[in-house]
Amino acid sequence: MAMEPLPLGFGDFSITMDASLASLWPPPPPQDLLSYQSVEEVKQRLAAATAELQAAREEERHKEQHMKALAEFIRHTAQERDLLREQQQLLLARELEAVMSSSSDSGRSPLASSSPPVGSALFVLG
Repeated sequence: MAMEPLPLGFGDFSITMDASLASLWPPPPPQDLLSYQSVEEVKQRLAAATAELQAAREEERHKEQHMKALAEFIRHTAQERDLLREQQQLLLARELEAVMSSSSDSGRSPLASSSPPVGSALFVLG
């Protein structure tokens, strides 16, 4: 329903109330609020809405706790991953050192072998 501008006259001065000025007024109450039969019915609806809000807040609290637990799990997993990477690098360095020392003892190049041992330092995974 389109509203027509309402002219308000003040002598030579007139103001036209258009849609932008009308938006400053609060909207009329919804029709279902006007159909309440009693104060008791309003109290019951308010109690139901309050219970629903409380349940939503509780659900939000549980979700926040779950998200915190997941974040902590991710932090712990990342620390464990980093520790394992460090251990892998140490093991690969030791293996490379062992290969280098055994090849220097035999007088041949470690790269001269037909195929490097699986898991050796020559196959560093990223």
